[in-house]
Amino acid sequence: MAGCWREYDVVVVGGGPTGCVAAKTAARLGVSVLLVDKKLEPGTPVECAEAVGREVFEKLGIPVQERWIAARIKGIRLVAPNGVGIRLEERSTLKSKVGYVLERKIFEKDLLAFAIREGAETLLGAYVYDVVMDGKSVKGVRVRFRGETREIGAKVVIGADGISSGVGRLAGLDTTLRPDQVEAGAQYEMVGVDLEDSETLEFYFGSKIAPGGYAWIFPKGEDTANVGLGVVPTLASGNAWHYLDKFVSTQAKLKKAQVLEINFGGIPGSEPVKKSVAPGLLLAGDAARHADPLTGGGIANGMLAGSMAAETAVKAVQAGDTSEESLMEYERSWRREFGKKLEKTFRIRKVLQELSDEDLNRLAEALKARGDVEELSSMGIVRTLFKLKPQILFKLKDLI
Repeated sequence: MAGCWREYDVVVVGGGPTGCVAAKTAARLGVSVLLVDKKLEPGTPVECAEAVGREVFEKLGIPVQERWIAARIKGIRLVAPNGVGIRLEERSTLKSKVGYVLERKIFEKDLLAFAIREGAETLLGAYVYDVVMDGKSVKGVRVRFRGETREIGAKVVIGADGISSGVGRLAGLDTTLRPDQVEAGAQYEMVGVDLEDSETLEFYFGSKIAPGGYAWIFPKGEDTANVGLGVVPTLASGNAWHYLDKFVSTQAKLKKAQVLEINFGGIPGSEPVKKSVAPGLLLAGDAARHADPLTGGGIANGMLAGSMAAETAVKAVQAGDTSEESLMEYERSWRREFGKKLEKTFRIRKVLQELSDEDLNRLAEALKARGDVEELSSMGIVRTLFKLKPQILFKLKDLI
């Protein structure tokens, strides 16, 4: 391409887990790859609670490194507004939900190193401000780098640039998020936490705790934890920091804890984008709204999507066909893998947001009384909720 600084088969925008896996996979399959990220160092700042299930590593054949693991997780505890807690142990229904709390900075840097060792090149500290178009086809990106602008050619661009993704929007894809589809997240990493169980993730629900979302305490060691929450701004009477400070002040286990690190960011809570593919372009991870709308967790789906996007991109490059029709194989792949589940959990999220604290308390007490782990799945919760509140049937009837 005339006037380009450099040209590659695949350019990946975004150096998080999604982008790193995409770059690693594409490079391993034998094409030229450049990963571009606006950050100077991957994994900073931390923008999530750092929990991920172990299943994704098994699926992708990525050996988990001990240096990534802050804590091994064997259970989950859900706490209702009235304090009633439900514990989910590591059994068949939880295989994909338990795993690790990561040291995200180390994890992401190692993933990027894996990509580099496979042959990918990197351009860090470079902001993508536009895409190069040839008619309706994406043919590269334009970046600002060290006070200069550069044009980088690509046969395929993979947009893995997160919740605020500009790549898809610049190429004409609808990545709009309504105010009620994004949570404002705030988190402290705290030391001096009086953890009763360092192998359990705790989730706290209630309109006074985290309107539209939930608060969490995720252990990272014997006395260290990520303590945070996400709130839907349209449902909240204050900002996320207001609710987080209030939550911290009410937890006995945090009475002697002090803040080690502060993090914040947006948490997507929408269904996936209607379309994640355009000629010469694929969107993956948070850029395609692949995070679970119910939990906000996006690492696992993002890594899977990054791998699938790379495989499709390489096939298209090798076939000399980067048309939308050729790249649609990727969209079909991720929708088969986790798309239907995301659509279901989005609908469950909407219904749960409509429940009062009293409804949540009744649901927790009913689930606790059952004591059946098989019922403590998303569908089990829906069935129990229907028995308590039959009027929601018309909203979720095809899920029961």
